[in-house]
Amino acid sequence: MAEIKEGTIGRHKKTGEQLIRRDGKWVPVEAASIKAESPEAAAMTHTVASPVGEQRGPTPFTVDKKTGKVRPLSGIEKAVYGFGLGARNIGLNAAEMLGLTSPERVREAQAESAPITRRFPGNVGAFVGETAALLPVGMGAGGAATRLGMVPRGVLAGAAEGAAQGAVAAGPDDRLSGLAMGFTTGGTLPSAKRMAQLLARGRDITPSARRLTERGVTLTPGQMQPESTYGQIEEAMMAVPGLGPRIKAARERGWAQTQSLIAKEAAPPGYTPQPRSDANVMFRELMEAYDDAYEVGKGYPMLPVIRPATGPDVPLIKALQVPRGARGTDEGRQYAASVLNDELSSLKGLGSKLSSDDLFAMRSRIRAEVRELRKRSNAPFGAEDILTNAEQKITAALDSQLPPNVVQQIRAIDSKYGNFKVIENALYRAKERPEGFTPAQFSQAVREGTPSRMGYAAGGGRMRDLSKAGTQVFENRQPQTGRMVATLAPIFGAGGAAATLGGLPGALAAGAFTGAAALPYLKNAAGDVARDVLIGRTAPQVALRNVQRKIRRNFTPQERETVARLLATQGIVFGASLEEQE
Repeated sequence: MAEIKEGTIGRHKKTGEQLIRRDGKWVPVEAASIKAESPEAAAMTHTVASPVGEQRGPTPFTVDKKTGKVRPLSGIEKAVYGFGLGARNIGLNAAEMLGLTSPERVREAQAESAPITRRFPGNVGAFVGETAALLPVGMGAGGAATRLGMVPRGVLAGAAEGAAQGAVAAGPDDRLSGLAMGFTTGGTLPSAKRMAQLLARGRDITPSARRLTERGVTLTPGQMQPESTYGQIEEAMMAVPGLGPRIKAARERGWAQTQSLIAKEAAPPGYTPQPRSDANVMFRELMEAYDDAYEVGKGYPMLPVIRPATGPDVPLIKALQVPRGARGTDEGRQYAASVLNDELSSLKGLGSKLSSDDLFAMRSRIRAEVRELRKRSNAPFGAEDILTNAEQKITAALDSQLPPNVVQQIRAIDSKYGNFKVIENALYRAKERPEGFTPAQFSQAVREGTPSRMGYAAGGGRMRDLSKAGTQVFENRQPQTGRMVATLAPIFGAGGAAATLGGLPGALAAGAFTGAAALPYLKNAAGDVARDVLIGRTAPQVALRNVQRKIRRNFTPQERETVARLLATQGIVFGASLEEQE
């Protein structure tokens, strides 16, 4: 006959009374029922009569389903039980914040769960349960704040998530301190991760900013990534009284250095311009440098002809005539012919006294006329091309009669002279502005100095790389209005909350963050080191990148991608920026 299991329910054959199998015998269910205020009742209701503050309360227990006897909870049961209690407590805290339950009910639940949630392994389960319940709370708060524009992405979004989670997890008695601690922790963890990445290889900066820093231009953190949250904050900080002028001066320092870099690109061979605070002084010095440079080709007697390597001489009077079939409209051909006839008249008047100085002056006047035509939106069609061809004929006359070594020097000077005229155009647009031309004015001058629209559209133009980098890095993204100050409201509010509610740790954290953030704006050695760290130019950072390159060479592209994804999940930076990929 098969053995009857403990806890089996049956009925008496004669009386019909309900029975239960206990200790190998059939007993009435009423006799086996759990009595009020008994240990079994306490186990079934999970209520433990123990003060919350006691070091060691009664061992949590339960009723064994097989034997019906009271037994201690196992380790796994305590962990699972703690998970449920932790999640329940978070739910009650959230309900209390929304007014759906009372603080007394929350405190009662916390006291009931204390014997499980305050001891191992129940505390581990409770931590996991609370974390799981808090994730949607924090993600919802941080995501909503970011989408609504209340806080920018990144560190402040993490702080918003931490603040929401801290307020919910703390309960009704410690809500403010929990909010402050969550805010500080939520903002610090992303900051710590990013700080580790920054110290390892520097912050990610745009390709344009990278090109400028590699050529010695000092940029602020916001200019290294103008479209980033930090860039927007930095621009907004310029509107803050007292602090704004310092940040503005630091941002303008980089553009002043870029103007000096542009001057070097526009200088004649062998001349190095000195940095000047006044752009007009810089231009006058460049003009004098070109006058001195062109002296090498002056003073040579000339004939008004082009002397090709083979064949007869070609008179300039003939070479500068506008062909009947020249490309352009009648208006364009007539305009060019008028300019060239004036030049030919002056040429005839010189007779045998013609010198290289006269041809240089003629060529310069025609080049100026070409530049003026490029600026005009309604310029006569064809005139620019005709005059450009005429300027080349005058150059051919000079090259065919000057000594070969002089011709080489003149060609080197000519290759830079076009850059000089771009600066002239930009400064003309700047008018009386003491700081010189703006990035937008320089960009416009580069566009007008490009011979063709197609060439400019294809990325051509003199000093186009500097023009593009300057516009992308130094142009402000938002106007200097009250909206900029509004951008700072979450920043100052967050810092004030951390300092006020977080007590001494919050104040120290806010002070440390402010001090570290101010370092790159200093002019001293500390500022230089901070900027070098930001762009990854220190010796340890360079050495680390070299090690990373060597490691990458030993992996296939697929293996590198797999390893990078794995390490990225741990917050480890292993890859390289786009410029560094091999």
